[in-house]
Amino acid sequence: MSQLRYALRLDAARHHLVEIELRFPVDTATVEVALPAWCPGSYLIRDYARFVRDLVVLGDDGARRTTTKRDKSTWVIDVHGARELRVHYAVYGHDLTVRTNHIDADHAFLHGPATFLYPTHLRAAPIELELAIG
Repeated sequence: MSQLRYALRLDAARHHLVEIELRFPVDTATVEVALPAWCPGSYLIRDYARFVRDLVVLGDDGARRTTTKRDKSTWVIDVHGARELRVHYAVYGHDLTVRTNHIDADHAFLHGPATFLYPTHLRAAPIELELAIG
């Protein structure tokens, strides 16, 4: 079974948004989630996190968890006893290049480093991806 489960919804594509839920198990008091600051083939530091919107984290009890942005691409989550976290966020994409996201009513080009927040301690974990197009 995959440790990282992503569900992407494109219901708001005309607004250039993809909605994402990331679910993963936890066994620590705090967890860091991050977006990369670079991508293969592009040798500049990027600020992909500036396109993240409405980040909310819920525990397996349904209660919201405190989330603090530590730096430009990392958030720290207070797990508060949860055994699984659900990270909900949206990503804005309106720049059509090979290193960014572009989402509109006709198509969605989703660039992995600019889209998928990941728990830093599970960086190499297997993933499962579900895509829903509205």
